[in-house]
Amino acid sequence: MVGEDATMSNPSSAETLDARIATALKTVRQPRPKLVRPIVVIGAGGIVRAAHLPAYEKAGFPVIGLLDRDKDKAAALAAERGISHSLGSLAEAVSFAPRDAVFDIAVPASELVHILPHLPDGTTALIQKPMGETLPEARRIRDICRAKHFIAAVNFSLRYSPNNLAVAALANCGLLGEIHDIEIQTSTYTPWHLWTFLASASRLEILYHSIHYFDLIRSWLGDPQGVYARTEKNPHTANLAATKTIAILNYGNARGHQSPSQLRSRASAQLRSVGGTRRRGAHHYGRQS
Repeated sequence: MVGEDATMSNPSSAETLDARIATALKTVRQPRPKLVRPIVVIGAGGIVRAAHLPAYEKAGFPVIGLLDRDKDKAAALAAERGISHSLGSLAEAVSFAPRDAVFDIAVPASELVHILPHLPDGTTALIQKPMGETLPEARRIRDICRAKHFIAAVNFSLRYSPNNLAVAALANCGLLGEIHDIEIQTSTYTPWHLWTFLASASRLEILYHSIHYFDLIRSWLGDPQGVYARTEKNPHTANLAATKTIAILNYGNARGHQSPSQLRSRASAQLRSVGGTRRRGAHHYGRQS
């Protein structure tokens, strides 16, 4: 449910409201680094081909090297995208990369603990989600990054999507009122077959898909006090682990977190994510009347 628009308490013409919305949207800026640095990509799979490389090209970020354990695969993709160097081993990639390079590590989560120890101390790394497939793996990854003094981040990109930045701009300008509930419903076709390693993954949906929606909620409301969640299998993907998630994030009456509109949250959040055959998605931001 969406409450009465906050602007109704101070009546104004539709033209004035439209102008305020237009002014707010003009403030939207995609975050960019202060200094563009060369990128070495580790992994030449489907997500790199379809998402990472096109995004880097659009942003003007130079990818100077591409590594994959399948040398021919790396060479073919590098040639296709105009990348000057395809690399055949991690040692070759480390030797080739300049000191200011960013390593984009787009590999199955189980491989991260085998790659990170071999990167130079002080490396800047963008790690493809999830941060390990288990809590012990996540802690080990954290410990490696700290011990080697990495500047590291996990690739949570949905909070920076154009539509979310636009909504955040409206909230920052007071056009949404006090947000007290967020609900995300997604029913989408996910081409799981593109990632063959997922066939043997014991945990799939939250780690490799809905983690983005959880992080989107966190970007607005902060960390919840608790999460009630259940995942289920889909008969259309009977060979995979669970691909459906229903979750409720409990924020209690905590009022410590300030989000894009500087709201103080008496909030709740719900998430429903289904990796099925339909293509439909909706994000609802509830407002207090």
